[in-house]
Amino acid sequence: MRGICGVHFSHKLCHDAADLLEDPAHAAEAREWVARLRRANLDVWVWTHELHHVPAEFLDDQGRLRFDDTDWPGLLRQKYRRFLGEVLPGITGLVFTFAETPFEIYKDRVVVSALSPAERLKRLMSVLVDICAEHGVRVALRDFVYRPDEVDSMGRALRELPADVVVMSKAVPHDWEPFYPCNPLLGKVGDREQWVEFDLGLEYEGQQMLPYANLEQHHTWLLAARAAGIRQVCLRLDRYDGDCGQSALFTPWGKLMLNAFQAWDRQPELSCEALWRGWEVDQFPHAARVLQMLTRSVQQMAFPLQNWLMDHSVLPSFAYAKSHLYGGNAARLAEWTGDPDQLKTLESFETFPAGFRERLDRESAAALVEFAEAEQLLKEHLFPDHADYEIWRDGVQQSGSLLRLLAGYRDVFFRIRELQIHPGKDRAAAEKALEAFKARTLTEAPRWSHRRLTGMPFLRVMNRRKKHIASDAAENPFSAVIASLERELAGLL
Repeated sequence: MRGICGVHFSHKLCHDAADLLEDPAHAAEAREWVARLRRANLDVWVWTHELHHVPAEFLDDQGRLRFDDTDWPGLLRQKYRRFLGEVLPGITGLVFTFAETPFEIYKDRVVVSALSPAERLKRLMSVLVDICAEHGVRVALRDFVYRPDEVDSMGRALRELPADVVVMSKAVPHDWEPFYPCNPLLGKVGDREQWVEFDLGLEYEGQQMLPYANLEQHHTWLLAARAAGIRQVCLRLDRYDGDCGQSALFTPWGKLMLNAFQAWDRQPELSCEALWRGWEVDQFPHAARVLQMLTRSVQQMAFPLQNWLMDHSVLPSFAYAKSHLYGGNAARLAEWTGDPDQLKTLESFETFPAGFRERLDRESAAALVEFAEAEQLLKEHLFPDHADYEIWRDGVQQSGSLLRLLAGYRDVFFRIRELQIHPGKDRAAAEKALEAFKARTLTEAPRWSHRRLTGMPFLRVMNRRKKHIASDAAENPFSAVIASLERELAGLL
């Protein structure tokens, strides 16, 4: 069992308790899972987000929660009395998240209150802790928020809670950017038990469809967590479609990461070099080098100069990419690190100084070269009789397709951004790049085999593989991305 001691129900299994409260069939299925897991002596933790569903009478005329003068605690008591007593009894604990809800109470714009963000968080957390104590259920509180000031508020609230509360922290401060530093709250929550969470489902890096393993970065994060006194590790295995084989349980690169965490549990200082060598024995000559090169190529292309671009693992709209490279709803890499060079890069995404777009172009070209070298090395050493041949072949095909699409997308996107900031630049070159990208999407679309890489329903994608793709926009899974680029370019007239 790889040292597994518990299982979490999260995301589509349960984002909020209402997902099961309002779906009897799903709740019955979840109860069966709980029973089976408990018979196997595994803990069962269920995720839920608060505050989530709030009646209109608890809101002001601007839709903000009246935090100080409404009985929202009574709503929560009623909700979890039914959830823990009737819908899903017998679980070990609840894992509460306070982001990604309609009422992120640490944000002043959604709440009417005389209390500070930290005080509001503490009050909400305390109510939830008391409710769970009434039902004999443990509590884990996730510190997931978006900005340094929010991290500060979260930390102050957590440190004032009872000592038996568990704090669950991502290894990184916000989401799964591979270049992020360690979460600043690791080891900074007082004497409470703390867990550290890692994403082996690769939410932003292909979601296990692409050969990818940033082993060294995970080891750095893990060692930092252990140095902070944290011993409990939570591993995400997939995003949504593990049953389709898109999971760390089923891919060679996913198994590398799972084997690594199992080995680090026994021997934390075990080197990545030793893990790469041991994994390669069951793969093919130079497999480690191939996977390392493929990983770097994806990182270079999907994270321009180590910064956010992708909409999870899907090509982003123009607005999404712009807001995630600079601004948006979360702090960016440079804001977490304070590194002068990274701060300069962050500013450059907003100002596009001379030579900046060309620097981005060189990075994109380097990623394509590294991919081509890795693909050739794989062809020379991986043969059809290998047990993982089909997984490798499909993964490399997907990687090549994504990299070519991203190269075309980046060419258009950064040319448009440059024109928006410096209107005197060559518009014809941007128009040409857009036409080339549109043609590239039609070439690459048939190669994309899964909805998580297209945004299309899974069965529709499977059906598309059985026929040659039509050339009209309605058949192009990237038509919405193209339209967003076209609108931006047209707006420059």
